[in-house]
Amino acid sequence: MTLCRWAFPLPPSGEMQIAVFLKDPEPVLVSLKFLSIEGIERLGFVAFESRSGVEPPLGQDVRVDPALPRSELVEERHWAILPPGATLRRWNGRFNLDAGQKEHLKILGEPDAPDVYAGAVWDYPVGTLVAHGMFLKTNPPRLFEFRTVQKQRDGRWAFRVYAPNPSGVGLSRSVRKETFSWRVFLKKRGFVRLDGKRLGSDQNVCLSCHFSHGQKMYAYRGEPEEFAGPCGFGPDNPNLEAWARAYRFRHGTWPFQPK
Repeated sequence: MTLCRWAFPLPPSGEMQIAVFLKDPEPVLVSLKFLSIEGIERLGFVAFESRSGVEPPLGQDVRVDPALPRSELVEERHWAILPPGATLRRWNGRFNLDAGQKEHLKILGEPDAPDVYAGAVWDYPVGTLVAHGMFLKTNPPRLFEFRTVQKQRDGRWAFRVYAPNPSGVGLSRSVRKETFSWRVFLKKRGFVRLDGKRLGSDQNVCLSCHFSHGQKMYAYRGEPEEFAGPCGFGPDNPNLEAWARAYRFRHGTWPFQPK
């Protein structure tokens, strides 16, 4: 696979474009010829700062020669967007825990789970879409992967992974654990070799990580693992008030319902 120069053709703008994207992001993403940080934000996504200490895997058996810190290899950005007119509902909840919910807490490191949970709870509207972009630190940055998670009508979260097509033009949904071996010129480090295997759209891999690193309780309510959602975009992230202000500036509405 070759890495190409990523630019972005401006897509149709306005609420219709956002509504189409939230209904089914895949055709919109795949139809885009290029994708860049600026282009993602033109689609209506609003950036937020993720929690520190949570570092999702780049892939399987990833090797960099010469070795260097991840921060010098990739630039990572996080975004979120709500359906037009939708808002997030948040409150301080208190409810009894059933056996499944207690098991959820045990997996997350609390063997002596209480009988009652009290704390912050978020209710995400259907269509809430959170994205994570990984860009190699070339000049300009080159897309490595674009990962999305979206709230479905049944309460589950659909995970999707997109990557550049092997031809270097356009995006495709990464469904296979494709092996890559590239010689990449990084902006500050020069040439490095990058080898490994993509995670692909392996739902089990996505679910296990999002389940393990999600907040101990809130919107998941201790449901089975397949309900794991957008870790980093919830009440355990203190950076989201800044995201809310930026969201209001971009879309003209405050994304949270009044308490």
